[in-house]
Amino acid sequence: MRAGLDEDRVMEMDCPELLEAAAKELAKELTGDTQAAPPPDKAGSVESGTDSATFHALELEIEEKRWLREERKAEREAQEKRAERELELRKAEVELQRTKLEKEAELQRAKLEKEAEKETKRIELEQAKLALEMRKIEAVAMGADLGDVEGQESTDEPHPRAGRVGSTPLPKPNVTGTL
Repeated sequence: MRAGLDEDRVMEMDCPELLEAAAKELAKELTGDTQAAPPPDKAGSVESGTDSATFHALELEIEEKRWLREERKAEREAQEKRAERELELRKAEVELQRTKLEKEAELQRAKLEKEAEKETKRIELEQAKLALEMRKIEAVAMGADLGDVEGQESTDEPHPRAGRVGSTPLPKPNVTGTL
């Protein structure tokens, strides 16, 4: 025990007593005074005033260090809060970007579906046109008179070109009965 106190006595001291003993020891070291603590009858002397001023200075230094620790702690906490806010902001930006991309993908999907539907309808219309054209061709080939106006009766006679493709002449009927 550098303060010249008994170890058992130091263990029994509470915090303020330990601080006071440490302050007195520090004051002795600072003043270069190796003299033992003043006797109780010299409590009002100059030495006692020096010890109390040194003790007060030590208390102020301890208080200043405590304030500095608290200030650093507050700065750390503020930095942590800033970092948390930045992280939350980044998360919100990522979520916003994800939502935006999802909406764009949905719009693109809808556009493609609409285009596919239009293409399907166009193909169906083209097929209907082709089917109608084929019926017209078949009707012409079968001899139907497409020029009939409603209310006019058509003759039951076949069209002269019915059953022929191109300008191939019809075979002449075999009158003899043999083929």
